[in-house]
Amino acid sequence: MGHPQDLKGFGEEIGDYKFENWLDWFIHVRSPFEAYKAQPTYILSEWMVLTVAAISLCHAFYVGGRWKYHWLGIWVHGVTTEMIAFAMPDIDSYWHSQTSIMLLGRRLPLHITMLYPVFMYHAAYMVAHLKLPRWAEPMAAGLVEVLVDIPYDITAVKFAHWTWHDTDPNIFDRHYWVPWNSYYFHLTFGTAFTFALHFFRRKITGTDDKGVVSTPGKEILCAVLAGLCGMPGGVLQFIFLYHPLHDTFGIHTENCVIIIISLYVLIVWAADRMAPMGSRKQPGETFHWSALIIAFNMIFHHGLYLWMVLFKNPEEEVSIGLHEPTGNCSQTSDVYTAFGM
Repeated sequence: MGHPQDLKGFGEEIGDYKFENWLDWFIHVRSPFEAYKAQPTYILSEWMVLTVAAISLCHAFYVGGRWKYHWLGIWVHGVTTEMIAFAMPDIDSYWHSQTSIMLLGRRLPLHITMLYPVFMYHAAYMVAHLKLPRWAEPMAAGLVEVLVDIPYDITAVKFAHWTWHDTDPNIFDRHYWVPWNSYYFHLTFGTAFTFALHFFRRKITGTDDKGVVSTPGKEILCAVLAGLCGMPGGVLQFIFLYHPLHDTFGIHTENCVIIIISLYVLIVWAADRMAPMGSRKQPGETFHWSALIIAFNMIFHHGLYLWMVLFKNPEEEVSIGLHEPTGNCSQTSDVYTAFGM
């Protein structure tokens, strides 16, 4: 990287950023080469996510069944979650650095909307191959999503791909500077989305079998409803476990995360011990080559962050964009949780 002083916007502080028009607010595109000069690892991460998401969408169409609708529902879930987070001050607690394509007033990078399929679609497809009882799949999908997320969460925040609110009590407890609630979020929201998708498929189409496809209208309706209900379902899991333990009894968030992970692991393990007939590999049974696409995507995803840890330096990254506003540290503001506290 060249001198940071040569970067456009370096050292400037704009308190009230003005947009040219609504289109400039909705979407902003800049040269990826200019973005690479400021944050090379961030641009590589951005285009890796976009690439893996595109490959996963092609995979969903290739394998057929309901997978393309599953992908759609995940994308709706991701966009809904991000937009609500930006709109509600009590959970507006992170600021992304600037990538090649930014949406919604420079707050939402395009690739973040595709990050949800990268995490959740691959988790769901891998869990489907376990052939667990249907009631255990939501928890299994949430657990695998956390495994996919961990290297991203820890590495990307270290390289200033985004910053977290410094003093928000809900994300104050950290693990390698990643809020423990981030892991809780991925587990519970992933679980809630999968549960909602199965529920609406049973109610609207009569079956949640992945190989049985109903009419496009019904399938899209199920996907959209699941996408809209994933966040409320995840919040419910915060209300019944995290908020009472953390807000009422002052228990560290790490313990809340360990409790819910242990509970879901126990459920999935018990389900695996009661797996239905035919769930284990049968003599002569082979896997379809399309599973290699999922494996390639996961190697590509994890490999990039391993490469960043081994060969890149956070000191070479310059985050130019929106950040947490600075203010008088002696002043406080109320933060209200979903538990009403």
